[in-house]
Amino acid sequence: LAIYRLVTLIALATWMLHCSSAFTSLSRVATRSALFQRGSVLKRNAAMCQVPGDLKRNLKILVDGTPFQLLDWQSKRAGKGVGITKAKVKNILTGATMEKTFSSDSKYEICETVVKEATYSFFDEDTNDYVFMDSETFETYPMSSDIVGEASDFLNDGLTVDIEFFGDKPLNLRLKENPVVKVVAVLNSGRKDGECMITLENGVKKMGPSYL
Repeated sequence: LAIYRLVTLIALATWMLHCSSAFTSLSRVATRSALFQRGSVLKRNAAMCQVPGDLKRNLKILVDGTPFQLLDWQSKRAGKGVGITKAKVKNILTGATMEKTFSSDSKYEICETVVKEATYSFFDEDTNDYVFMDSETFETYPMSSDIVGEASDFLNDGLTVDIEFFGDKPLNLRLKENPVVKVVAVLNSGRKDGECMITLENGVKKMGPSYL
């Protein structure tokens, strides 16, 4: 009887060890499969553009690891039917503009950007920056006049805007709605076209029609 019980215990232990090894092998296969699938998803999510068919103004692409914004381009055929595209691009990190040449059918990764909602706080006279505050985190974003552009004429305290970022760098600003700015003064300039110098409530002066 003792021998029978011993044989039974050995058989049971062998069976449990076999099941454990099979489960471990299955788990490894499942993990490798999951990792492979996740990598595939990440690869598909990295959007690519092909020259010249996918090019469009303001498209942002990575060239040799550097982000550029496409300003303008022209495609033509070189010798023996080889197609090339000469493009004017802006370095997103430095703001410098330059010319680049792309070969036809070459592919580039499209830059991932993020849009954050913010409100206008004030103009910093020491740095000549317009300062905005994140609507959720209350983090402040100083932005130069080159980035803000003509929107600076219509900025008032508390105005809500959308700011596009590449990493931590703001790229551009968009007004969320048509701004409403009060005209506080109109000065007749004596121009033949009837335009006058108008002063807005935020201190900005612009030429405008006399009926304002």
